[in-house]
Amino acid sequence: DEVEQKVRTRMALREQRAVERRLWQGEPAGGIGGIPGLFRGATTLTAAGCITEAVEVLEQQLADAGVVGGIIHARPGMAAHFAQAHILERGTNRRLSTMLGTPVVFGQGYDGTGPAGQATSTNDEYIYASGRIMIWQSDVQVPPPRETFDRALNQQMVLAERIYAVSVECGVWAIQVTRNCATTGVTT
Repeated sequence: DEVEQKVRTRMALREQRAVERRLWQGEPAGGIGGIPGLFRGATTLTAAGCITEAVEVLEQQLADAGVVGGIIHARPGMAAHFAQAHILERGTNRRLSTMLGTPVVFGQGYDGTGPAGQATSTNDEYIYASGRIMIWQSDVQVPPPRETFDRALNQQMVLAERIYAVSVECGVWAIQVTRNCATTGVTT
């Protein structure tokens, strides 16, 4: 029971990051199945010179496309740039959103790359806007630990797993943003 509880706890601590990673990046061809991330099909918008402009363009795109319940996605490191530009508001349950009310998710599984895998640089990375993300998950499956014990090697392999199905409503848009623009957060 103790071993099973440990493996369930470890999975619970890491599964959100894994789902975010698969959503953004997918799984490379050499990995399990070579599944592309759902953000790999994003429509790329014209690059933005600063985070304020990027949020403006993404929120306008969501409005033009008639997306209800849109979300902005970025790496955790971008939170400082959003805060410096005074773009974020803290709502109930620690939820962060833009002044317009668009939720902003700073996912640990996000890597800042572009839709075609364009790498981040010291100055630029990509943020995304999407419709609502629908996530379905199965129950956690853990094989009985007694069945996974190798008596010859005196080793036990215990694995917890859960199946996820994820979809995005209404489209995905990406924008390359310059992180270090000098005008962000400056008041005159």
